[in-house]
Amino acid sequence: MGKIGVKPLERALLEDVEDALRQHGVVFCLDKHGYYAALADPMAKASASGEFGYPVAPFRGRHL
Repeated sequence: MGKIGVKPLERALLEDVEDALRQHGVVFCLDKHGYYAALADPMAKASASGEFGYPVAPFRGRHL
């Protein structure tokens, strides 16, 4: 994840997500207040380019 353009605190969050993915394989992040919504797009872009080694599917709104 070296080149995703994020701030240090955001990078720490991304590293935590990556660690959780390694441990569990699937991770859902509930961001009830939308604090981290801006990270979803860079993560998805990095995933599509192969920089982030896991698929990312950002969901906004309600999905049943």
